[in-house]
Amino acid sequence: MALTVESVLELPSFQGARIVAGRGGLQKNVTGVSVLEYTSPTKEQEVLFSRNAFLMHGEVVLTCFASGHDDVDTQLRTIQQLAGCGEAGLVLYYVGIVLKKLDRRVLELADQMDFPLIVMPENEPMLRYSDAISEIMESVLFAKKDQATLVSEVITSICRLPNHNQTIDMALSMLSQRLQVSIALTNEYNALLSEVVWPSSSSGFFEEASPYISGMPTNMPTDYPLSQGAKLWYVPVEADETSLRMYLLDRNGHVNPSIAAAVAESLRLCVEIWSRRHGMPLERELVNAIMCDEPVKMHRLADALKIDVTSIHTAWLIIPQKDCHTIPTEALELVKNILKGMGNTLLGDYFREATTDRECLVIFFKKPNSLQRLDEYAEEVQEILSEFCGFTTILTMVNYKQSTAEVREAYLLWADTIRQAQIIYPRKTVFNDFELEFTRDCAETISRGEAAVKHSNSYLDAIREMPSGKELIETLEVFHLDAGMNKQETAKQMNFHINTVKYRIKQAEEMFGFPVDQMPASGYLSKAAAIRRLLK
Repeated sequence: MALTVESVLELPSFQGARIVAGRGGLQKNVTGVSVLEYTSPTKEQEVLFSRNAFLMHGEVVLTCFASGHDDVDTQLRTIQQLAGCGEAGLVLYYVGIVLKKLDRRVLELADQMDFPLIVMPENEPMLRYSDAISEIMESVLFAKKDQATLVSEVITSICRLPNHNQTIDMALSMLSQRLQVSIALTNEYNALLSEVVWPSSSSGFFEEASPYISGMPTNMPTDYPLSQGAKLWYVPVEADETSLRMYLLDRNGHVNPSIAAAVAESLRLCVEIWSRRHGMPLERELVNAIMCDEPVKMHRLADALKIDVTSIHTAWLIIPQKDCHTIPTEALELVKNILKGMGNTLLGDYFREATTDRECLVIFFKKPNSLQRLDEYAEEVQEILSEFCGFTTILTMVNYKQSTAEVREAYLLWADTIRQAQIIYPRKTVFNDFELEFTRDCAETISRGEAAVKHSNSYLDAIREMPSGKELIETLEVFHLDAGMNKQETAKQMNFHINTVKYRIKQAEEMFGFPVDQMPASGYLSKAAAIRRLLK
C-alpha cells in the first residue's frame, strides 16, 4: 500500500503535529524526505533547482525557514516552487522559536495549491529532524516492496501534479526512482525519445547499450556486458496506434517479469492519458520536446534534423481568438511560406498541451536582423491567417530567450495569462511577453486581496465620484491600454472629437496634479486601468 501524507501523520515522530493548511493534498504519495533551510538562493542555486525540479516529486520537506523566518515573500515563493514541482508537503519545525508565527497568506497559498502544511508541536526545542527522516524512509522502503500498487500509484501521483508536469518524462522519472532502474523509451525504429537514469548523477546508458538490443527477448532479462551483474530488459508498449519500445537497465535485481509488465502498463496509460505526441513526425516531436523542456529527447531529435536549438531567440505562439475555433493543419504551410523571405525561421509545427488539450501553432526563429521587421511580419501573418481561417487569431511574440528552458517558462507564462491579457487589451491581436508579465502582475495584485486592489486603484477611485468620473476613467483606460497614450488614437477608438479627449485628460491631470502620460505615473494608471478591466 502506498505511503501518503496522511499516513506520515500517523508515525510516532509526528505525535502532536497538526495539519494547518492544504488538506486537499493529504492523499499525495510520499516517495522520500528532504531538508530545506537555505530559502534565499543565489542565481547559481536557482539554476540547479530548475534543472533538477523534474526529479523533485513526492518528497516531504522538513524546514524551520531558518534563513527566511521573517520574510513572508520568501516563504510564499518557496511553497510555490515546492508545490509546483510536485513535492508532497512541508513540515514546519520550531514554530514559536525560530519562526514566530505563520502568516495568513502562507496558509491561504497552501490551501489554494492543495499543498499540505504540517506544524510540529510548537515552542518545542527538543524536536529532531532525524526522527522523522528515519521513520519516513523506513515507511517508504516498506511501501516499495508492494509492487502490486505500482500502476495506480504512478497514475495517481501524476494526476496530483500541476498540469505542466503531467508528462511522459515525469512518469519515467517516477518509475525510475521507485524501482531504482534506468529507463530508455524509443519509437518502433529504436530512435531515442526519452531517457532517465538511476542514480540521477550517472550518464545515459542507451547509446552504449544499442549494439546489444537487437533480437532481445520480450519481457525477459539479458546480461548487460558493460556492467557486472546488471540486466537489460526489452518491454514493448502499445498505446492507441503508437508502438513504443522501453528498455530497463537493472543493476540491483529489482525487476522481474511481473514488474516489467506493470511498468509497461503504467507507461501505456500515461501515454494514452497525457501524451499523444510519441510517434509524430520528427519536427513536431522536436517542437513538443522544446515546449516541454525534455532535453535528452530534444537534442537527439535536433541532431537528426540538423537543427541548432541553442540558436533559438524568438518564438511565436498562435491560437484562435476564441476557444471554440481550431486552426486548420494547412495553416502551418501557409505561415511558413509567408516567412520564407525572412530567412531566419528555424522550426515550426503544432503543439498540443496534453492536459488542457489546447493546441497552438509554434514558430521558432534564430536571432533576426531586426525585431521591427519581425513585428511587421507578425502583422502580415495575422491578417492573412485570419482571412484563411475565417476567424481572428492571436499571435504572441516572446523574445530574447537564451535557452529552451526559458522557452518553456515563457510558454507557461503565456498559458497562464493569454486569456486575461485579451481582457486587458481587447483590441490587440499581436501580444508580446512584456504584456504577459504585466498581466501576471495585475492578476497577482488581485489575488492578494481587496486591500492590494484598493491601493492600486486609489487614483482612479479619487476621480470616480466626480460628476464626469465614469467618462474620465473610461477615457484613461483607452488612452493607456489601447491607444499607446496617443490622444488622436484615443479619440478615434472612442469615436469622439479630439478636443473631447484633450479636455477629459486635462480634467484628470488637474485632479491628480501630474501628467498622465509620463512615467512613473503612467505606469500606475495603466495597472489600475488593467485591474479594473479584469474585475469587470
